[in-house]
Amino acid sequence: KLFYLIKKKTFYKNIKIHAVNSNFIHFKNKKVFHDSFTKISKPKNKNFLNDIKKIVKNKNINILFPGSDEEAIKLSLNKKKINTFIPSPEIKKLKFIYNKFNTLEKLKKEKLIDIKFDKVSSMINLKNKIESYNKSNTDFVIKPIFSRGGRNVIVVKTSQKTNVLYFNKKREVKINKNYFNNNQNKFLLQFKKKFPVILMERMFEPNLDIDILSWKGKLIKYVIRQRIGFQASKGSIILKPNNSIKKLLKKINKLFNLTGIYDCDFMFTKQKSPILIELNPRISGSLYASISAGAHLVDDLISLKINRSSLVKDFKLKNKKKIYSKNILN
Repeated sequence: KLFYLIKKKTFYKNIKIHAVNSNFIHFKNKKVFHDSFTKISKPKNKNFLNDIKKIVKNKNINILFPGSDEEAIKLSLNKKKINTFIPSPEIKKLKFIYNKFNTLEKLKKEKLIDIKFDKVSSMINLKNKIESYNKSNTDFVIKPIFSRGGRNVIVVKTSQKTNVLYFNKKREVKINKNYFNNNQNKFLLQFKKKFPVILMERMFEPNLDIDILSWKGKLIKYVIRQRIGFQASKGSIILKPNNSIKKLLKKINKLFNLTGIYDCDFMFTKQKSPILIELNPRISGSLYASISAGAHLVDDLISLKINRSSLVKDFKLKNKKKIYSKNILN
């Protein structure tokens, strides 16, 4: 969907998309909209960088977009070895981005958030910290510091009437607090090999995905998306601009000196203040929804890279717009 819309919407008619993946099966028996596909090693494999360097050279790649956190981290750490433009975080900022606890800690230090959260490194410590949250009557969330796709997330709520509710293909579970406290061992077992984890006060919906275009620490454009289905599996609702979120995004861009297209997750405090939950060091898998709505972020990044910033236009939206995943290729 993303490849299709980049090509359909672009005013750079000579764009070519060279796709890579460690698994070829994703592209079998499906419509394809890229110009070539190469199977490569996984980021943890020692051959990954050599695979990328060969493709950059052989295909004359001008911009290299990481599609996963692992790719973004590996490529960010090795930018000097790859002869092309990689819109990913600079090394000294990377540790504050891919580590969810470091992100929150940095934001709190800069007084950009004011919420309760803890880094927990053992099961005993986790149970003790949970007890302190219980004593203060605070609903809470437990999640790994290093994870993606909403995996291994536990939300504990006093107000929930049903004991247990599963979401996102059972990756996320919401639990009544009394029921959780009576069955702690059952639910905490999943974290046994995933420490350190974050224990934090519960934030409130809506859960928003925001695509941001940044250039040398400056916010250029942003698109707010509300998910239709978990992980936006059914599409996104593109929302109107929000001044509170915009102000916070400007400060975040400056703080992390961002350049490129990034995906971040926002929720809200009980007082309805926006809170950055995650800043992902890569594009979102649902970036297609923003492009479909008229925010040509890939074109804009190209324009900035080739010093044609005058071509970057403001994204204006009078009313929210629903972008359904199933309609994109039809």
